[in-house]
Amino acid sequence: MTSPAKRPSLLKSSSFSELRKRASLESLTEPNSSPRFSVTESPTKRQTSGRMKKLTSLGIRNKKEGSSGSSTPGTHTPKSHEVIYPDMLTFPGCVFHDDGVTLAAASLEQTIRYLVLLSTEEKRITSFVVGYGHFVESMDVLNTFEKLLDEILISDDGCMNNFTIFFFRQWLCVWHYNCMLYSPELVKRAMDVLGVIKERLPDVGPGFDDLLNELKKGGKVSAAFMKAKHSKKPPDTILPKKHLELADEFKLIDFSHLEVARQLCLIERDNFGKLSPQALHHSAWTKKNDTDEPMAIHEIAHFANNLTRWLLYQVLQEKTIEERSKVLSHIIKIAGHLLSLNNFNSLLAFYLALENHVMQRLTSVWKLLSKKVMAIYNTFSVMDPSKNFSKYRALVVNVHPPVIPCHEIVLKDLLYTTEVGDDFNDDQKTIINVHKLFNMGDLISKFLDSDSMQYNFFFEYSIYTAIREGVVYCPFTEQQLEALI
Repeated sequence: MTSPAKRPSLLKSSSFSELRKRASLESLTEPNSSPRFSVTESPTKRQTSGRMKKLTSLGIRNKKEGSSGSSTPGTHTPKSHEVIYPDMLTFPGCVFHDDGVTLAAASLEQTIRYLVLLSTEEKRITSFVVGYGHFVESMDVLNTFEKLLDEILISDDGCMNNFTIFFFRQWLCVWHYNCMLYSPELVKRAMDVLGVIKERLPDVGPGFDDLLNELKKGGKVSAAFMKAKHSKKPPDTILPKKHLELADEFKLIDFSHLEVARQLCLIERDNFGKLSPQALHHSAWTKKNDTDEPMAIHEIAHFANNLTRWLLYQVLQEKTIEERSKVLSHIIKIAGHLLSLNNFNSLLAFYLALENHVMQRLTSVWKLLSKKVMAIYNTFSVMDPSKNFSKYRALVVNVHPPVIPCHEIVLKDLLYTTEVGDDFNDDQKTIINVHKLFNMGDLISKFLDSDSMQYNFFFEYSIYTAIREGVVYCPFTEQQLEALI
């Protein structure tokens, strides 16, 4: 058994406020992230002979002059050595990176044309859709997109048409699914654009008919466009051994540590699901809210802060050292499951609770923990805020969905990206800093990507509600918690 005196401290700080401050937005440092754009990936999805003919007619040439393909139009022909280079006659006034492929700055019209004609990643379209609100209005985007439909809807090029449809579908899904404000004018314009697509591509599929009907009813996105989340049956819920009716009776140790971790994932997913792109544009979360309604991002932050205090209370409310040790062990096991489930937002709250000076003062309680539990505890160093959360950043880039990112770290990066660099490259504000737009879109997508947060767990009302209400309405301050020691 490891002595607390020799136990390695995961964080050299004794105050909860200091810990939370280190994980806050108060210090703006450049995020340690790899470049957002890569030209090493093969544009295999877009290499079709039909598309190549269209690009040639627009004055866009292939990297290997004179190369030709013999594949059937509309079929995918992977050729990793081919890179499409934009012709300056086709994209006048645009600025490209040194690779000659990645767009850095352009007008709204040229940006949309680039995304549909040349972009090799669906991710860039998604980044544009969620990030453009910081630069231009939604109506301008729809008007420009409709204007370009005659140019980009090519009946003999199924691949290009697919990306055109994907662009519009993403706009609709983000606009509705992430609770963007409804506007009758936008609904009418969206219906007009959808009508043009249906007219030009009558075989686009029944999903668009459903979408058109639901837009007429009130702007709801058809479920036909939502991917099937899971094919496997969720694991059985681990119910408490005794029946609990009142939230006041709830103690964390009453429930399975695994089931608590599962329900926390569902709570965080629901909290993130309330976010809209508008709440993340113009650093809106840092400014005073004119309405009485709390912003969703503030609700996420409030839940995280209260979760840390609530965990401390769960330990301190016990009177004996043995009972406190059992609860502390239970908390560490829950955090271990959160790490394995990639719920980093809740994990940071657990980490800060465990490293709080109030918790660290319970030396006799820590002495009772087993070596197995301490081994789990030592894995939480991944959330160490030092070096700009370098350990967390190195881990999160390699994890597979479902994953819930740490909101404070993403907001910190988003605030830095928003404040650094101009939004436009000209005084008339017509040439968008597309590089900045894509970077912001990538970060906002981490909040809005509902597909990446779909955990295959059953919703258990009693556990879900007990945790949520206990955390949200936790009345204790840090000073009050210290008095319980």
